[in-house]
Amino acid sequence: IKELPKIKTIKLVGEGASFGVINEIVQFGVELLDARNSRISVPQDKISASIIKDSISIPANLISVKSNVYNFQYTPGEVGEYQISVNVDGNQIIYDNKTVIEKERNVLARIFIIQGQGIKYAFVNNQTQFQILSKSKETDSPISIDLDELEIEINDPSENKIEYQQKQISTGVVEVSYTPKVPKPHTIDIKLNGKSVLTQIFKPNILDPPVKDISVQNGEYIHLDINISRLKLDPSDFTIKIDGPDVIVGGVVVKGKGNYSVCFLPKFSGRYSVRVLVLGEELVLPYHDFNVVLEN
Repeated sequence: IKELPKIKTIKLVGEGASFGVINEIVQFGVELLDARNSRISVPQDKISASIIKDSISIPANLISVKSNVYNFQYTPGEVGEYQISVNVDGNQIIYDNKTVIEKERNVLARIFIIQGQGIKYAFVNNQTQFQILSKSKETDSPISIDLDELEIEINDPSENKIEYQQKQISTGVVEVSYTPKVPKPHTIDIKLNGKSVLTQIFKPNILDPPVKDISVQNGEYIHLDINISRLKLDPSDFTIKIDGPDVIVGGVVVKGKGNYSVCFLPKFSGRYSVRVLVLGEELVLPYHDFNVVLEN
């Protein structure tokens, strides 16, 4: 008998994991994640889901599996708060987060909170982030945001659109990342189903990046210390990108739990720009840009 893959986390995704409308089809997805937060698959007959209200369990139908996301649907017949239960090979998990079923679909029935550095200021060529929080006005419960319905417009002073990345980091919380290319204020608008959720357009001020001066002996490596709360990272999980006159990337040294050192060897004096990615996500460092002076 083939054993199932080892599952570390079972994650609910999609709007239907936290919000729905009475007598309408509600859909949600289930992700099975391993220790590296990668999606894994199991036979379809080994996974099921149900909806719980007032201690009554209603089965949800598995309608598709796409990119190792198991998509379920159900049609709620009552307004109120539901819980989702997922069963994988006999192991059941009942989620504490409530799915709020309301009378009608209305963006105005939600409260949107926008927070984070990226709506206030950022530095040229430095990735920055902000978060979008969605809650129910009636219950204050988080409401998941369907990324397919979310539209974000970030424009530079010349009205050029800035590329961005978005991901749902928890129920009702979406993180948006972008990298401005020119100084001066940009504009940010956020829409759901074509309707702006903002009472005002955000205008983050984009500044030239801070530069740190470093003097080292010729042939001496520069070490940048990094603290990451996530543990058990290997040097292979890091990607280092350095722009400058000429440089040798030395790699990453593990110094202890959550502590790492990125090192590189500049061959000439000049301006160097450092980018560090962990599992594909760029880290926000205190300094990304350095004026290096080599001393003989």
